[in-house]
Amino acid sequence: MILLLFLIACEKKNFQRDGHCNNTKLYSIPNYYGYNVIFDSKVQAYWSTPEGIKRFNRTKYKGDFFRLAHHYRSQKHAVSCGVASATIVINAIMRSNNANIIYKNKDSFGRDKRGIYLGYYNFDENDFLNVIRKIKTVDDIYGKGKNCDSSYGIDIDEYPVMLEILKIKAKIFHPKNNAFDIAEFRKTLKNVIENDRSFLIAFYAGHISPIVAYDEISDSVLILDVAEHLNEWVWLNVKAIIKDMASSKYHGYVVIKNQFN
Repeated sequence: MILLLFLIACEKKNFQRDGHCNNTKLYSIPNYYGYNVIFDSKVQAYWSTPEGIKRFNRTKYKGDFFRLAHHYRSQKHAVSCGVASATIVINAIMRSNNANIIYKNKDSFGRDKRGIYLGYYNFDENDFLNVIRKIKTVDDIYGKGKNCDSSYGIDIDEYPVMLEILKIKAKIFHPKNNAFDIAEFRKTLKNVIENDRSFLIAFYAGHISPIVAYDEISDSVLILDVAEHLNEWVWLNVKAIIKDMASSKYHGYVVIKNQFN
Protein backbone atom coordinates (compact mmCIF):
# COMPACT_ATOMS: atom_id res chain seq x y z
CA MET A 1 0.00 0.00 0.00
CA ILE A 2 1.40 3.35 -1.00
CA LEU A 3 0.98 6.14 1.48
CA LEU A 4 1.04 9.66 0.10
CA LEU A 5 1.44 12.58 2.42
CA PHE A 6 0.54 16.06 1.38
CA LEU A 7 2.75 18.88 2.64
CA ILE A 8 2.37 22.58 2.23
CA ALA A 9 5.92 23.81 1.82
CA CYS A 10 7.26 26.59 4.03
CA GLU A 11 8.89 28.61 1.28
CA LYS A 12 7.56 30.21 -1.85
CA LYS A 13 10.30 28.55 -3.87
CA ASN A 14 8.95 25.09 -3.10
CA PHE A 15 5.29 25.86 -3.70
CA GLN A 16 3.45 24.92 -6.84
CA ARG A 17 1.49 28.06 -7.60
CA ASP A 18 -2.03 28.15 -9.03
CA GLY A 19 -1.96 31.85 -9.83
CA HIS A 20 -3.56 33.11 -6.61
CA CYS A 21 -1.61 34.60 -3.71
CA ASN A 22 -3.66 32.99 -0.97
CA ASN A 23 -4.47 29.67 -2.60
CA THR A 24 -1.53 27.35 -3.21
CA LYS A 25 -1.69 23.84 -4.60
CA LEU A 26 -0.64 21.01 -2.38
CA TYR A 27 1.98 18.67 -3.73
CA SER A 28 2.26 15.02 -2.90
CA ILE A 29 5.43 13.32 -1.74
CA PRO A 30 5.62 9.50 -1.89
CA ASN A 31 7.51 9.34 1.37
CA TYR A 32 6.42 8.64 4.93
CA TYR A 33 8.36 11.56 6.34
CA GLY A 34 6.68 13.99 4.01
CA TYR A 35 9.47 16.36 2.94
CA ASN A 36 11.66 14.94 0.24
CA VAL A 37 12.19 11.63 -1.48
CA ILE A 38 15.79 11.50 -0.18
CA PHE A 39 14.45 11.29 3.38
CA ASP A 40 13.34 7.66 3.23
CA SER A 41 13.41 4.99 5.91
CA LYS A 42 17.13 4.39 5.38
CA VAL A 43 18.11 7.88 6.51
CA GLN A 44 15.60 8.68 9.23
CA ALA A 45 14.42 7.52 12.63
CA TYR A 46 11.65 9.14 14.60
CA TRP A 47 12.90 10.22 17.98
CA SER A 48 10.28 8.25 19.95
CA THR A 49 11.12 4.91 18.30
CA PRO A 50 13.54 2.41 19.91
CA GLU A 51 16.19 3.43 17.36
CA GLY A 52 15.59 7.12 17.98
CA ILE A 53 15.80 6.67 21.74
CA LYS A 54 19.01 4.64 21.37
CA ARG A 55 20.64 7.43 19.36
CA PHE A 56 19.61 10.04 21.90
CA ASN A 57 20.85 8.07 24.88
CA ARG A 58 24.27 7.25 23.47
CA THR A 59 25.25 10.59 21.94
CA LYS A 60 27.11 13.20 23.95
CA TYR A 61 26.14 15.95 21.51
CA LYS A 62 22.64 16.89 22.68
CA GLY A 63 23.05 20.01 24.80
CA ASP A 64 20.84 22.16 22.58
CA PHE A 65 17.99 19.68 22.96
CA PHE A 66 17.74 20.56 26.65
CA ARG A 67 18.16 24.26 25.94
CA LEU A 68 15.48 24.39 23.23
CA ALA A 69 12.96 21.60 23.86
CA HIS A 70 11.51 23.45 26.85
CA HIS A 71 10.62 26.34 24.51
CA TYR A 72 9.26 24.22 21.65
CA ARG A 73 6.19 25.46 19.85
CA SER A 74 4.79 24.20 16.56
CA GLN A 75 4.09 26.43 13.60
CA LYS A 76 0.64 28.01 13.50
CA HIS A 77 0.45 28.51 9.76
CA ALA A 78 1.52 26.52 6.71
CA VAL A 79 4.34 28.97 5.94
CA SER A 80 5.37 29.96 9.47
CA CYS A 81 8.01 27.29 10.11
CA GLY A 82 10.68 30.01 10.10
CA VAL A 83 8.68 32.12 12.53
CA ALA A 84 8.11 29.20 14.91
CA SER A 85 11.79 28.23 14.80
CA ALA A 86 12.80 31.80 15.60
CA THR A 87 10.49 31.99 18.63
CA ILE A 88 11.94 28.78 20.07
CA VAL A 89 15.45 30.17 19.89
CA ILE A 90 14.47 33.67 21.06
CA ASN A 91 12.78 32.30 24.17
CA ALA A 92 15.82 30.15 24.92
CA ILE A 93 18.09 33.20 24.58
CA MET A 94 15.80 35.18 26.88
CA ARG A 95 15.90 32.41 29.48
CA SER A 96 19.66 31.84 29.40
CA ASN A 97 20.40 35.57 29.50
CA ASN A 98 17.80 36.28 32.19
CA ALA A 99 16.07 38.76 29.92
CA ASN A 100 12.48 39.59 29.09
CA ILE A 101 11.40 40.88 25.71
CA ILE A 102 7.76 41.85 25.71
CA TYR A 103 6.20 43.36 22.61
CA LYS A 104 2.61 42.55 23.41
CA ASN A 105 0.41 44.93 25.37
CA LYS A 106 1.17 43.88 28.93
CA ASP A 107 -1.82 45.73 30.37
CA SER A 108 -4.15 43.53 28.34
CA PHE A 109 -3.40 40.76 30.85
CA GLY A 110 -4.20 42.96 33.83
CA ARG A 111 -2.25 43.36 37.08
CA ASP A 112 -2.51 41.95 40.56
CA LYS A 113 -2.94 44.06 43.71
CA ARG A 114 0.81 44.71 43.84
CA GLY A 115 0.78 46.12 40.33
CA ILE A 116 2.61 43.11 38.86
CA TYR A 117 1.68 42.15 35.31
CA LEU A 118 -0.23 38.88 35.07
CA GLY A 119 0.93 38.04 31.56
CA TYR A 120 3.48 35.31 30.91
CA TYR A 121 6.90 36.47 29.81
CA ASN A 122 7.23 34.54 26.58
CA PHE A 123 7.69 35.43 22.96
CA ASP A 124 5.27 33.95 20.43
CA GLU A 125 4.70 34.05 16.68
CA ASN A 126 2.55 37.16 16.89
CA ASP A 127 5.30 38.98 18.78
CA PHE A 128 7.87 38.04 16.15
CA LEU A 129 5.58 39.07 13.30
CA ASN A 130 4.97 42.40 15.04
CA VAL A 131 8.71 43.00 15.45
CA ILE A 132 9.60 42.29 11.81
CA ARG A 133 6.61 43.99 10.19
CA LYS A 134 8.75 46.81 8.75
CA ILE A 135 10.86 44.22 6.94
CA LYS A 136 8.05 41.89 5.93
CA THR A 137 4.37 42.20 6.69
CA VAL A 138 2.19 39.40 7.98
CA ASP A 139 0.26 39.36 4.71
CA ASP A 140 3.45 39.09 2.69
CA ILE A 141 4.70 36.22 4.85
CA TYR A 142 1.37 34.41 4.56
CA GLY A 143 1.15 35.01 0.80
CA LYS A 144 -1.73 37.47 0.89
CA GLY A 145 0.04 40.80 0.45
CA LYS A 146 1.00 42.87 -2.57
CA ASN A 147 4.45 41.27 -2.65
CA CYS A 148 3.20 37.71 -2.44
CA ASP A 149 4.25 36.85 -5.98
CA SER A 150 7.90 37.61 -5.24
CA SER A 151 8.37 35.87 -1.90
CA TYR A 152 6.41 34.57 1.05
CA GLY A 153 7.40 32.67 4.13
CA ILE A 154 10.86 33.68 5.40
CA ASP A 155 13.99 33.34 3.29
CA ILE A 156 17.33 32.43 4.79
CA ASP A 157 18.84 35.80 3.83
CA GLU A 158 16.09 37.63 5.75
CA TYR A 159 16.72 35.82 9.03
CA PRO A 160 19.76 37.79 10.32
CA VAL A 161 18.11 41.11 9.44
CA MET A 162 14.98 40.17 11.36
CA LEU A 163 16.87 38.90 14.40
CA GLU A 164 19.07 42.00 14.40
CA ILE A 165 15.99 44.02 15.39
CA LEU A 166 16.08 42.09 18.67
CA LYS A 167 19.84 42.65 18.92
CA ILE A 168 20.51 38.97 18.19
CA LYS A 169 23.35 38.08 15.83
CA ALA A 170 22.98 35.33 13.22
CA LYS A 171 25.37 34.07 10.54
CA ILE A 172 24.21 32.45 7.31
CA PHE A 173 25.98 29.46 5.79
CA HIS A 174 25.24 29.06 2.09
CA PRO A 175 26.50 26.15 -0.01
CA LYS A 176 29.67 26.78 -2.00
CA ASN A 177 29.52 25.48 -5.57
CA ASN A 178 26.23 23.77 -4.69
CA ALA A 179 27.81 21.79 -1.87
CA PHE A 180 28.79 21.88 1.79
CA ASP A 181 32.00 20.50 3.26
CA ILE A 182 30.53 17.60 5.20
CA ALA A 183 33.49 17.31 7.57
CA GLU A 184 33.22 21.01 8.37
CA PHE A 185 29.48 20.69 8.92
CA ARG A 186 29.98 17.82 11.38
CA LYS A 187 32.52 19.96 13.23
CA THR A 188 30.07 22.86 13.33
CA LEU A 189 27.33 20.59 14.64
CA LYS A 190 29.48 19.42 17.54
CA ASN A 191 30.69 22.91 18.39
CA VAL A 192 27.24 24.50 18.29
CA ILE A 193 25.23 21.75 19.96
CA GLU A 194 27.54 21.02 22.84
CA ASN A 195 28.15 24.58 24.01
CA ASP A 196 25.65 27.11 25.28
CA ARG A 197 26.83 29.98 23.09
CA SER A 198 24.86 29.39 19.88
CA PHE A 199 22.02 27.55 18.13
CA LEU A 200 21.60 26.14 14.62
CA ILE A 201 18.53 26.35 12.41
CA ALA A 202 18.41 24.38 9.15
CA PHE A 203 16.72 25.51 5.92
CA TYR A 204 16.10 22.32 3.97
CA ALA A 205 13.49 20.63 1.77
CA GLY A 206 11.27 23.71 1.83
CA HIS A 207 11.22 23.62 5.61
CA ILE A 208 12.90 25.34 8.57
CA SER A 209 13.57 23.80 11.99
CA PRO A 210 16.28 23.75 14.69
CA ILE A 211 18.90 21.00 14.90
CA VAL A 212 19.41 20.03 18.54
CA ALA A 213 21.54 16.86 18.65
CA TYR A 214 24.10 14.90 16.63
CA ASP A 215 24.84 11.17 16.85
CA GLU A 216 28.25 10.19 15.47
CA ILE A 217 27.60 6.45 15.15
CA SER A 218 24.56 6.83 12.90
CA ASP A 219 25.88 10.16 11.53
CA SER A 220 22.47 11.74 12.02
CA VAL A 221 21.02 14.94 13.46
CA LEU A 222 17.91 15.36 15.59
CA ILE A 223 15.47 17.87 14.08
CA LEU A 224 13.12 19.66 16.45
CA ASP A 225 10.53 19.71 13.69
CA VAL A 226 8.07 22.58 14.09
CA ALA A 227 5.57 20.92 11.70
CA GLU A 228 3.91 19.04 14.53
CA HIS A 229 0.75 18.56 12.47
CA LEU A 230 2.75 16.38 10.08
CA ASN A 231 5.77 14.90 11.77
CA GLU A 232 7.45 13.87 14.97
CA TRP A 233 10.89 15.11 15.87
CA VAL A 234 13.21 13.04 13.76
CA TRP A 235 16.80 11.90 13.30
CA LEU A 236 17.99 12.54 9.74
CA ASN A 237 21.18 11.31 8.13
CA VAL A 238 23.76 14.09 7.77
CA LYS A 239 24.53 13.24 4.14
CA ALA A 240 20.84 13.45 3.27
CA ILE A 241 20.12 16.76 4.95
CA ILE A 242 23.35 18.36 3.77
CA LYS A 243 22.50 17.33 0.21
CA ASP A 244 19.16 19.07 0.49
CA MET A 245 20.60 22.16 2.22
CA ALA A 246 22.91 22.50 -0.79
CA SER A 247 20.19 21.97 -3.39
CA SER A 248 18.97 25.56 -3.48
CA LYS A 249 20.23 29.08 -2.89
CA TYR A 250 17.30 29.44 -0.49
CA HIS A 251 18.59 26.57 1.65
CA GLY A 252 21.51 26.29 4.06
CA TYR A 253 21.71 26.87 7.77
CA VAL A 254 21.94 29.74 10.24
CA VAL A 255 23.98 29.85 13.44
CA ILE A 256 22.47 32.20 16.03
CA LYS A 257 24.42 33.56 18.97
CA ASN A 258 22.98 32.92 22.40
CA GLN A 259 23.25 36.51 23.57
CA PHE A 260 21.92 40.01 23.09
CA ASN A 261 24.34 42.54 21.60
